[in-house]
Amino acid sequence: MRQAKCRWRCGRGTKNISRICNDCWKAAEILRSNTDEGYRAWLERKKARQSEAKAKKPMSEKQRTALDAARRAKLLKQLPVAELLVN
Repeated sequence: MRQAKCRWRCGRGTKNISRICNDCWKAAEILRSNTDEGYRAWLERKKARQSEAKAKKPMSEKQRTALDAARRAKLLKQLPVAELLVN
């Protein structure tokens, strides 16, 4: 196998088939592992992705109005009929 540069752009040479140097593999081991630390790191990445996805979605006025109407309809279904007649 010939010498190649690490795919993760650290600049080190490697002879690994994956073209990822051993130092990069060691650094990523915690993220790939099934240990508690690996799970916590995965959970943090997942929460970050979810918050990014929510922040990137703009809502138009028409969408906001439709969402409010759907919420009101759901609340009306949950209220007992006696409460509706009292008002």
